Amino acid sequence: MIINNNSTDRTLEICKNLQILNTNIYVYSEKKRGVSAARNRGLELARGSFVMFVDGDDYLPYGILSLLMKNAKNFPGKIVQGNILLEKEYLENVYSGEINQEAILESKYMQEIALYPIKYRKREKEWVLNSVYGVFGKIFPKAIISDMRFYEDTALGEDMLFYLETLHKTDVIIVL
Repeated sequence: MIINNNSTDRTLEICKNLQILNTNIYVYSEKKRGVSAARNRGLELARGSFVMFVDGDDYLPYGILSLLMKNAKNFPGKIVQGNILLEKEYLENVYSGEINQEAILESKYMQEIALYPIKYRKREKEWVLNSVYGVFGKIFPKAIISDMRFYEDTALGEDMLFYLETLHKTDVIIVL
């Protein structure tokens, strides 16, 4: 599903062409009320078992959706995400495709990192620290977020607030 949030370039045209080519793609337009309103509209319209949020400035490596979905199905009720590294002025996502014990993180630990980042800055891996700051690169089981919405009156950090709330609904996060 694609929610067009009043783009001014050819995004809507491109998305509608994709919809014609693939019956699994649904395109909706949202009046420009902000990213939270667009995400909330997506949550209202979502029909599948999983939800992933991707913004216009996000990049997903080829094949990553298949990899994340495979693991989401293997770990029911868990949030599955890729390693997120911040490099220079852009976001680069690194997905190894393999899960090891080190990458199964307790949600209470992730909450602690989000609340006290300075405490963990020197002793935790960069991708762990960065992964608490939003919804990008994560697949959420719809069952754990179906009653949640993004705060539309919050202009900055609304995705982090949403993510922190989801951590109360699962015991571990699976990281690829």
